[in-house]
Amino acid sequence: MQWISDFRFTVSLGALADGTKLPVMVLLPGVRPPKAHDIPPGVIIHMCGPNRSWSNEEIHKIWIARIWGRNRSQRRLMVWDSFKAHITDDNKELMRTEYNSDLAVIPGGCTGNLQPADKSWNKPFKNYLQVSKIIGRI
Repeated sequence: MQWISDFRFTVSLGALADGTKLPVMVLLPGVRPPKAHDIPPGVIIHMCGPNRSWSNEEIHKIWIARIWGRNRSQRRLMVWDSFKAHITDDNKELMRTEYNSDLAVIPGGCTGNLQPADKSWNKPFKNYLQVSKIIGRI
């Protein structure tokens, strides 16, 4: 996985209430994706364009379609923080009408207290990536 040690990137982690992990989506800068043999199984890569590797409303719609949209059979609850791309009228309507989902938005500054995954997954994951980069594992 040498391809991710040379630049910044964003990783989107998620799970369902029953503990089922959603596929990982990695946002990378540039336009050419890494070679298929360099991408770990179960990871979805999205190229964000030159010098960009973060989410916005357009990229968030891609996440909704490619990750959240895989199972529309049951009504679901999506709990989001108040990141601007999460709470646009277009995305809220998209989630309700096309993806059979109700929405709950965590107020700004409360994510760490009200969204346990932020502390229990994201922080350890980021720490792992930082340590792995330091010792040359990625």
